[in-house]
Amino acid sequence: MAQLKRKGPIVFLTFLSLITVFSQVLRVYELAIPPLLIGLIAGFCLIIGFVPYYSLKCLLGIVSFIFSLYTLLPLDEPLSLQWMTALFDKMIGNFQAFFTGASTFISQDSAIPLLLLVLLLLAVLMIQFERFLFSYFLMVSYLLVLSVFHTDNLSSHLALLLICGILSRTFRQKSLPPKLFIGVILVFLVVGFSAIQLTNSEIRTVLTNWTSPIRNFANQQGLYNWIQRASYSSTARTGFSENDQQLGGALLDDSTILFEVTQKDTSYWRVESKDFYTGKGWENTNQVQTWSRNRQAPLVVETQQSDQYYKAPEASSSRYFNHGTYLPLPYGNSSITVTEGSTNFIRAEETGRVDFGGSNQTERGIHNQWSPPDYQLKALENIPITHPIDASVDYLQLPNSLPARIGERAHEIIGSETSLIKQVTAIENYLKNNDDFRYSKIDAASPTDDQDYIDQFLFETKVGYCDNFSSSMVILLRTLGIPTRWTKGFAPGDQTLNTNGETTFTIRNLHAHSWVEVYFAGFGWLPFEPTPSFTNPSQPEAAEESTAPNSAVSESSVDASDSSSQNQATSSTLADGSEDNETTDQEGLPRFLIPIILIGSAAVAILLFQKYLLRIRVSILKKITRQPLRKIYPLLLKKMEKNLARDSSETLSDYAKRVEKKESGLEGAFLKLTEDYEKLLYGQPTTLNFDHELVDKIIFYIENKKTARE
Repeated sequence: MAQLKRKGPIVFLTFLSLITVFSQVLRVYELAIPPLLIGLIAGFCLIIGFVPYYSLKCLLGIVSFIFSLYTLLPLDEPLSLQWMTALFDKMIGNFQAFFTGASTFISQDSAIPLLLLVLLLLAVLMIQFERFLFSYFLMVSYLLVLSVFHTDNLSSHLALLLICGILSRTFRQKSLPPKLFIGVILVFLVVGFSAIQLTNSEIRTVLTNWTSPIRNFANQQGLYNWIQRASYSSTARTGFSENDQQLGGALLDDSTILFEVTQKDTSYWRVESKDFYTGKGWENTNQVQTWSRNRQAPLVVETQQSDQYYKAPEASSSRYFNHGTYLPLPYGNSSITVTEGSTNFIRAEETGRVDFGGSNQTERGIHNQWSPPDYQLKALENIPITHPIDASVDYLQLPNSLPARIGERAHEIIGSETSLIKQVTAIENYLKNNDDFRYSKIDAASPTDDQDYIDQFLFETKVGYCDNFSSSMVILLRTLGIPTRWTKGFAPGDQTLNTNGETTFTIRNLHAHSWVEVYFAGFGWLPFEPTPSFTNPSQPEAAEESTAPNSAVSESSVDASDSSSQNQATSSTLADGSEDNETTDQEGLPRFLIPIILIGSAAVAILLFQKYLLRIRVSILKKITRQPLRKIYPLLLKKMEKNLARDSSETLSDYAKRVEKKESGLEGAFLKLTEDYEKLLYGQPTTLNFDHELVDKIIFYIENKKTARE
């Protein structure tokens, strides 16, 4: 009965931990955990915990392992020696192929037996020897690896493991103070309550904002891209992509150099535009209008329609390396000729895209006689909303499923403005200079099946990168009847100033970017930049008087009730009075409780740490020192001396007797430990056993003495 009382909780917690981890092991190989296997693992834990003889434990444990293995991998064979031989041969063959390079992965026939064996050995370590730190460290590490490389959300599994580990360590204490047990339960309740409310409160926003620079730095160094290449999942994107049908999710930085351009002025590098918004991403409705031009004849590409708005021509040379056939070009008037690696150009008239043709070479080069655009915003002030006459697609297209509140938000932002340019700059400023939106490549979310990509960004997450901001501006303007299209390419890149006054721009995959083009009669499609911290060099400079009134309108009409909030990036929506946006904050934790929970949690943690610091230090010393008493006794002696001062000439034995005489609650424990310590110093330490119960009793007395004194 005593064995059941002492080992029972540990056996149960170990079984729960093993099932939690092994279910994820099987899920990696797309296998379900059979009910029979659950029973076999439970039986194995009971064998280790309660079978009295080691020989019988080993025999029953081996039988349990074999039955568990057969349950998972029967190999279409009966349970026999032949099955064991077949499984062993498969494992040997797979490992040989893996280590010789013939195979790049370890099959389930080889991995599952090893992982099952490791977990069962951990069960022995936890139940028989009660060594929890190493065991739970391995299991938690494995789940973290799965979470990173399979992009799985295993938060609940990790939390369960941590709770099982703490409780196992707690039940191991033979003289567990009741207050310590109450403290552990209190911490679980506070942490659990806070974790449940985390997704619906501003705590998540604060934590996300604090850690955003760290994640961005890791992304810039290529960490997430390396994880993406090494993982089994391909949900995240890296840099420029030809397929924009499904936007959202993290955008990982890839420092691969795609092309280099040497010229005088800075520019965005335009690849193409897309016109059809699906609710999830962008497509092109017209891919037919293409034509080819031989390399001997220059190809002229103009992004504007008026010759009077160009600067003087300048020479530009470009070399293209690790990319597809697309040819990124600067805004303005370009007259391009091939210098290397291609025989002709292929141009899509409607999208403005130019591709290399006639060669599969990875390196190509062009010469560009380029005239940068040169016009001011003032020239656009009196231009009305006009639709391109020769367009073969609808630049006002909106999906039927587009939420109505997107159009309502657009009208709120522009207020009473009727001028085309003022409406455009009002929408641009709302996205670019609004503290409610936060730029992040890592924290951007993917919409669910029933969510619109733009609606999710504008009203829920409010966190994203260029695709989120540019797509939102396009659709907001289209709801106002303004012809707009989504454009993609590259930001200017890394700049190196040359001695001749020109600049070499090195464009990497991480410089992939998207922005907005709006149609202005007489000028054509002009670029606008709604993404925070980005500036398009080809965009006309906006005068303050043109944008300030609109900013005031948007701030007063849209965010009047949220003017005090800063850097919101959670799922809470703007408080604009609509029913759609009022529910989130009401469902979340009341704001006044957030600081109370944080302060209360911190206070409980500090008090528990301060109270049980001695116990923690002693526990660590027990594990890392060969003769723990040599290190532990001086700690206990210092604590005793705080209650009863020791004379400088007083021996340890005399002092211990005086302590025992004054503190009857020790019941001779301190005197006995002092005698053991003196034997360790002056006697024969090899014959001395470390008395755990004696030390625990003294620590318990010191903790309660301190509490009574306080």
